[in-house]
Amino acid sequence: MRHKNTGKIPKGYGKTPVDFPPLKPHFCRAHSTLNVMTALHLARTPNGLEGLRLPLNSHKVFVALRDIMRLEGQRNYTLFVLRNGQKILVSKTIGFYEELLPPNFIRVNRGCIINTVYLDFSLGEHFRLKDGYEIPVSRRKIKQLEALRDDA
Repeated sequence: MRHKNTGKIPKGYGKTPVDFPPLKPHFCRAHSTLNVMTALHLARTPNGLEGLRLPLNSHKVFVALRDIMRLEGQRNYTLFVLRNGQKILVSKTIGFYEELLPPNFIRVNRGCIINTVYLDFSLGEHFRLKDGYEIPVSRRKIKQLEALRDDA
């Protein structure tokens, strides 16, 4: 911050350490809220099947992670496309689910996350899933997906 008359920056400005103890409860509360949100959406069945609890109308439906082929972002909504062809529209952003999903789900462009289990082959800058759906892939993700395809 410059002095209003001289325009010079005072000595030592910005060099004093900032004490965060008054803010610590707020950070802890935000962290615990994130953990609760994760626990509300991620689920595991008694037989060990992992999945997500997605809100559908007035109730929640369990969707196994292995059944999710892709997620498509539609502004403030996310469309889940399952391997049986069912589509579920949820009122949370795709970024929210990006943080919850395991590493085999990759965000290939701004509006799409795919399950690499269903990755079929590449067509230049597009990749095809096993259901025939072609996805444009951002330049930064092409090499990562090609490496995954070559490993499989």
